[in-house]
Amino acid sequence: MNCASTPQIEEVRPAIGRPVDGATDQRQHERYIATRSVQVIPLLPHGALDWSQRLPGCTVDLSKGGIGLELATGRDVSARSLLVGVEDVRGNLAYEGVELCHTTQISKSRLRLGTKFGGLAHNLLDPQMRLPKFDPRTMQYKSRFPEALLKNWVDLGILRPITLDRVQLCPRCRTLPTFRQGCPACGSGRTTCERWLHHFACAHVGLASDFEVEGTLVCPKCRKRDLVIGADFEYQNGPHQCLACGWTDVELEQVGHCLRCGFRFPKDQALEQELIGYDVPRLDLRALLSAP
Repeated sequence: MNCASTPQIEEVRPAIGRPVDGATDQRQHERYIATRSVQVIPLLPHGALDWSQRLPGCTVDLSKGGIGLELATGRDVSARSLLVGVEDVRGNLAYEGVELCHTTQISKSRLRLGTKFGGLAHNLLDPQMRLPKFDPRTMQYKSRFPEALLKNWVDLGILRPITLDRVQLCPRCRTLPTFRQGCPACGSGRTTCERWLHHFACAHVGLASDFEVEGTLVCPKCRKRDLVIGADFEYQNGPHQCLACGWTDVELEQVGHCLRCGFRFPKDQALEQELIGYDVPRLDLRALLSAP
Protein backbone atom coordinates (compact mmCIF):
# COMPACT_ATOMS: atom_id res chain seq x y z
CA MET A 1 0.00 0.00 0.00
CA ASN A 2 1.29 3.46 -0.89
CA CYS A 3 0.80 5.80 2.04
CA ALA A 4 2.74 8.95 1.25
CA SER A 5 4.17 10.90 4.18
CA THR A 6 3.13 14.24 2.64
CA PRO A 7 -0.63 14.82 2.37
CA GLN A 8 -2.19 15.71 -0.96
CA ILE A 9 -5.01 18.16 -0.32
CA GLU A 10 -7.84 18.42 -2.85
CA GLU A 11 -11.58 18.02 -2.81
CA VAL A 12 -12.77 14.46 -3.34
CA ARG A 13 -16.18 12.80 -3.75
CA PRO A 14 -16.99 10.13 -1.16
CA ALA A 15 -17.11 6.45 -2.14
CA ILE A 16 -19.73 4.54 -0.16
CA GLY A 17 -19.17 0.84 0.53
CA ARG A 18 -20.98 -1.76 2.64
CA PRO A 19 -22.64 -0.01 5.62
CA VAL A 20 -22.01 -1.24 9.14
CA ASP A 21 -25.14 -2.49 10.91
CA GLY A 22 -26.94 0.40 12.59
CA ALA A 23 -24.53 3.03 11.22
CA THR A 24 -24.92 5.72 8.62
CA ASP A 25 -22.34 8.01 7.10
CA GLN A 26 -23.06 11.43 8.59
CA ARG A 27 -20.21 13.33 6.98
CA GLN A 28 -21.94 16.17 5.17
CA HIS A 29 -18.82 18.38 5.02
CA GLU A 30 -16.48 18.71 2.07
CA ARG A 31 -13.85 16.00 1.96
CA TYR A 32 -10.22 16.44 1.03
CA ILE A 33 -7.60 13.94 -0.05
CA ALA A 34 -4.93 13.77 2.65
CA THR A 35 -2.62 10.78 2.75
CA ARG A 36 -0.97 10.06 6.08
CA SER A 37 0.22 6.84 7.67
CA VAL A 38 -2.07 5.67 10.45
CA GLN A 39 -2.43 2.99 13.07
CA VAL A 40 -5.99 1.85 13.77
CA ILE A 41 -6.76 0.18 17.11
CA PRO A 42 -10.19 -1.41 17.71
CA LEU A 43 -11.91 -0.95 21.06
CA LEU A 44 -13.35 -3.85 22.99
CA PRO A 45 -16.97 -3.47 24.19
CA HIS A 46 -15.92 -2.13 27.62
CA GLY A 47 -13.54 0.43 26.06
CA ALA A 48 -10.15 -1.25 26.44
CA LEU A 49 -7.87 -1.15 23.40
CA ASP A 50 -7.63 -4.43 21.47
CA TRP A 51 -3.91 -3.96 20.87
CA SER A 52 -3.39 -7.38 19.26
CA GLN A 53 -5.85 -6.42 16.47
CA ARG A 54 -4.27 -3.06 15.56
CA LEU A 55 -3.76 -2.47 11.85
CA PRO A 56 -1.49 -0.20 9.80
CA GLY A 57 -2.87 1.90 6.98
CA CYS A 58 -3.26 5.43 5.72
CA THR A 59 -5.82 8.19 5.51
CA VAL A 60 -7.69 8.51 2.24
CA ASP A 61 -9.72 11.64 2.84
CA LEU A 62 -10.51 14.04 5.67
CA SER A 63 -13.40 16.28 6.58
CA LYS A 64 -14.72 18.05 9.65
CA GLY A 65 -16.95 15.05 10.25
CA GLY A 66 -14.64 12.07 9.89
CA ILE A 67 -11.81 10.23 8.14
CA GLY A 68 -11.69 7.83 5.23
CA LEU A 69 -9.11 5.09 5.84
CA GLU A 70 -7.40 2.34 3.89
CA LEU A 71 -5.97 -0.55 5.89
CA ALA A 72 -3.48 -3.24 4.96
CA THR A 73 -5.68 -6.23 5.77
CA GLY A 74 -7.76 -8.85 4.05
CA ARG A 75 -10.16 -9.26 6.93
CA ASP A 76 -13.08 -7.15 8.02
CA VAL A 77 -13.03 -4.93 11.12
CA SER A 78 -15.51 -6.20 13.67
CA ALA A 79 -15.31 -3.33 16.18
CA ARG A 80 -17.59 -0.31 15.78
CA SER A 81 -15.43 2.05 17.87
CA LEU A 82 -11.86 2.70 16.75
CA LEU A 83 -8.87 4.74 17.91
CA VAL A 84 -6.94 6.22 14.99
CA GLY A 85 -3.34 7.37 15.39
CA VAL A 86 -2.34 9.67 12.51
CA GLU A 87 1.35 10.23 11.84
CA ASP A 88 2.60 13.81 11.63
CA VAL A 89 5.56 15.11 9.64
CA ARG A 90 7.92 14.16 12.50
CA GLY A 91 6.65 10.59 12.66
CA ASN A 92 4.70 11.10 15.89
CA LEU A 93 1.13 9.85 16.29
CA ALA A 94 -1.79 12.13 17.14
CA TYR A 95 -5.01 10.37 18.12
CA GLU A 96 -8.73 10.69 17.49
CA GLY A 97 -11.69 8.43 18.17
CA VAL A 98 -14.05 7.43 15.37
CA GLU A 99 -17.05 5.20 14.75
CA LEU A 100 -17.09 2.85 11.78
CA CYS A 101 -19.78 3.68 9.20
CA HIS A 102 -19.03 1.43 6.23
CA THR A 103 -16.34 -0.86 4.78
CA THR A 104 -15.25 -1.79 1.26
CA GLN A 105 -12.89 -4.69 0.49
CA ILE A 106 -11.00 -3.25 -2.47
CA SER A 107 -8.52 -6.14 -2.78
CA LYS A 108 -7.44 -9.27 -0.92
CA SER A 109 -5.13 -7.19 1.25
CA ARG A 110 -6.76 -3.73 1.28
CA LEU A 111 -9.83 -2.62 3.19
CA ARG A 112 -11.45 0.80 2.84
CA LEU A 113 -13.22 2.29 5.90
CA GLY A 114 -15.58 5.22 6.18
CA THR A 115 -15.67 6.68 9.69
CA LYS A 116 -17.13 9.61 11.58
CA PHE A 117 -15.71 11.32 14.65
CA GLY A 118 -17.40 10.11 17.83
CA GLY A 119 -17.82 7.09 20.07
CA LEU A 120 -16.15 6.03 23.30
CA ALA A 121 -12.58 6.75 22.15
CA HIS A 122 -13.60 10.25 21.02
CA ASN A 123 -15.25 10.90 24.39
CA LEU A 124 -12.28 9.59 26.35
CA LEU A 125 -9.92 11.88 24.44
CA ASP A 126 -12.05 14.95 25.21
CA PRO A 127 -10.02 17.30 27.49
CA GLN A 128 -12.82 17.63 30.06
CA MET A 129 -13.38 13.87 30.18
CA ARG A 130 -9.69 13.32 31.02
CA LEU A 131 -10.00 15.34 34.24
CA PRO A 132 -11.23 14.01 37.60
CA LYS A 133 -14.79 14.99 38.41
CA PHE A 134 -16.06 16.29 41.74
CA ASP A 135 -19.28 14.62 42.88
CA PRO A 136 -21.16 16.97 45.23
CA ARG A 137 -23.35 14.08 46.41
CA THR A 138 -20.44 11.98 47.71
CA MET A 139 -18.03 14.93 48.26
CA GLN A 140 -15.32 13.00 46.41
CA TYR A 141 -13.17 13.38 43.30
CA LYS A 142 -13.44 10.43 40.93
CA SER A 143 -12.20 9.48 37.47
CA ARG A 144 -14.87 9.69 34.79
CA PHE A 145 -13.89 6.25 33.47
CA PRO A 146 -13.07 2.98 35.28
CA GLU A 147 -9.51 2.82 36.60
CA ALA A 148 -8.85 -0.46 34.76
CA LEU A 149 -9.82 1.16 31.44
CA LEU A 150 -7.56 4.16 32.00
CA LYS A 151 -4.69 1.87 33.04
CA ASN A 152 -5.07 -0.06 29.78
CA TRP A 153 -4.71 3.14 27.75
CA VAL A 154 -1.80 4.31 29.90
CA ASP A 155 0.05 0.97 29.68
CA LEU A 156 -0.21 1.07 25.88
CA GLY A 157 1.27 4.57 25.78
CA ILE A 158 -1.82 6.43 24.55
CA LEU A 159 -2.59 8.38 27.72
CA ARG A 160 0.05 9.96 29.97
CA PRO A 161 -1.00 10.52 33.61
CA ILE A 162 -0.19 13.94 35.10
CA THR A 163 -0.71 15.21 38.65
CA LEU A 164 -3.07 18.20 38.59
CA ASP A 165 -3.44 18.89 42.31
CA ARG A 166 -3.54 17.32 45.76
CA VAL A 167 -6.42 17.43 48.23
CA GLN A 168 -6.73 16.34 51.85
CA LEU A 169 -9.37 13.81 52.84
CA CYS A 170 -11.19 12.61 55.93
CA PRO A 171 -9.25 9.64 57.37
CA ARG A 172 -12.51 7.86 58.15
CA CYS A 173 -14.52 8.04 54.89
CA ARG A 174 -12.07 9.62 52.41
CA THR A 175 -14.28 12.60 51.51
CA LEU A 176 -13.51 16.32 51.49
CA PRO A 177 -13.35 18.10 54.87
CA THR A 178 -13.19 21.76 55.79
CA PHE A 179 -10.45 23.09 58.09
CA ARG A 180 -10.46 25.71 60.81
CA GLN A 181 -8.42 26.80 63.83
CA GLY A 182 -9.85 24.82 66.74
CA CYS A 183 -9.34 22.96 69.98
CA PRO A 184 -6.72 20.18 69.71
CA ALA A 185 -8.37 18.30 72.57
CA CYS A 186 -11.94 17.90 71.24
CA GLY A 187 -11.81 19.46 67.76
CA SER A 188 -14.38 22.16 68.51
CA GLY A 189 -14.16 25.50 66.75
CA ARG A 190 -15.93 27.18 69.68
CA THR A 191 -12.93 28.88 71.30
CA THR A 192 -12.33 32.27 72.81
CA CYS A 193 -9.22 34.35 73.42
CA GLU A 194 -9.22 37.35 75.77
CA ARG A 195 -6.79 40.22 75.38
CA TRP A 196 -4.14 40.71 78.02
CA LEU A 197 -2.46 43.94 78.97
CA HIS A 198 1.25 44.42 79.75
CA HIS A 199 2.02 47.45 81.97
CA PHE A 200 5.58 48.60 81.20
CA ALA A 201 6.33 50.39 84.47
CA CYS A 202 5.71 47.51 86.88
CA ALA A 203 5.81 44.65 84.34
CA HIS A 204 2.39 43.40 85.39
CA VAL A 205 0.53 41.27 82.83
CA GLY A 206 -3.16 40.56 83.35
CA LEU A 207 -6.53 40.36 81.66
CA ALA A 208 -7.49 43.64 79.98
CA SER A 209 -10.81 43.50 81.82
CA ASP A 210 -8.96 43.62 85.15
CA PHE A 211 -7.50 47.03 84.21
CA GLU A 212 -10.88 48.58 83.38
CA VAL A 213 -12.14 50.78 86.24
CA GLU A 214 -14.89 53.42 85.85
CA GLY A 215 -14.09 54.26 82.21
CA THR A 216 -10.31 54.39 82.57
CA LEU A 217 -7.40 51.95 82.80
CA VAL A 218 -5.85 51.33 86.22
CA CYS A 219 -3.01 48.89 86.88
CA PRO A 220 -4.22 46.36 89.52
CA LYS A 221 -0.64 45.93 90.77
CA CYS A 222 0.84 49.45 91.12
CA ARG A 223 -2.50 51.37 90.91
CA LYS A 224 -1.27 53.83 88.30
CA ARG A 225 -4.26 55.40 86.56
CA ASP A 226 -5.12 56.65 83.09
CA LEU A 227 -2.73 54.34 81.26
CA VAL A 228 -1.98 55.31 77.64
CA ILE A 229 -1.48 52.61 75.00
CA GLY A 230 2.00 52.58 73.54
CA ALA A 231 3.41 54.83 76.25
CA ASP A 232 2.30 52.90 79.35
CA PHE A 233 1.19 49.49 78.09
CA GLU A 234 0.67 47.12 75.16
CA TYR A 235 -2.01 44.57 74.40
CA GLN A 236 -1.11 40.86 74.11
CA ASN A 237 -3.13 37.84 73.07
CA GLY A 238 -3.84 35.63 76.02
CA PRO A 239 -4.35 31.87 76.06
CA HIS A 240 -7.17 30.34 74.04
CA GLN A 241 -9.99 28.58 75.86
CA CYS A 242 -12.33 25.95 74.42
CA LEU A 243 -15.96 26.64 75.26
CA ALA A 244 -16.85 23.00 74.62
CA CYS A 245 -14.38 21.08 76.82
CA GLY A 246 -12.57 23.77 78.84
CA TRP A 247 -9.12 23.18 77.30
CA THR A 248 -6.82 26.18 77.46
CA ASP A 249 -3.44 26.92 75.90
CA VAL A 250 -1.62 29.56 73.88
CA GLU A 251 -1.95 27.82 70.48
CA LEU A 252 -4.91 26.53 68.52
CA GLU A 253 -4.58 23.76 65.92
CA GLN A 254 -5.85 23.19 62.39
CA VAL A 255 -8.84 20.87 62.79
CA GLY A 256 -10.63 19.07 59.96
CA HIS A 257 -14.39 18.59 59.85
CA CYS A 258 -15.69 16.00 57.37
CA LEU A 259 -18.57 17.29 55.26
CA ARG A 260 -19.98 13.79 54.87
CA CYS A 261 -19.61 11.82 58.10
CA GLY A 262 -19.02 14.75 60.51
CA PHE A 263 -15.76 13.33 61.89
CA ARG A 264 -13.36 15.88 63.42
CA PHE A 265 -9.63 15.26 63.38
CA PRO A 266 -6.27 17.05 63.67
CA LYS A 267 -4.95 18.19 60.29
CA ASP A 268 -1.90 15.92 60.49
CA GLN A 269 -4.25 12.90 60.42
CA ALA A 270 -5.77 13.86 57.06
CA LEU A 271 -5.20 11.57 54.10
CA GLU A 272 -3.89 12.99 50.83
CA GLN A 273 -5.23 12.26 47.36
CA GLU A 274 -3.48 13.12 44.09
CA LEU A 275 -5.86 14.40 41.44
CA ILE A 276 -4.74 12.75 38.22
CA GLY A 277 -5.52 13.96 34.70
CA TYR A 278 -4.36 12.48 31.42
CA ASP A 279 -2.45 14.06 28.56
CA VAL A 280 -2.62 12.78 24.99
CA PRO A 281 -1.38 14.06 21.61
CA ARG A 282 -4.76 14.67 19.97
CA LEU A 283 -5.34 15.03 16.25
CA ASP A 284 -5.61 18.64 15.08
CA LEU A 285 -7.59 18.40 11.88
CA ARG A 286 -6.94 22.01 10.85
CA ALA A 287 -3.19 21.57 11.23
CA LEU A 288 -3.28 18.34 9.24
CA LEU A 289 -5.24 19.88 6.38
CA SER A 290 -2.92 22.90 6.26
CA ALA A 291 0.28 20.83 6.46
CA PRO A 292 2.61 21.21 3.45
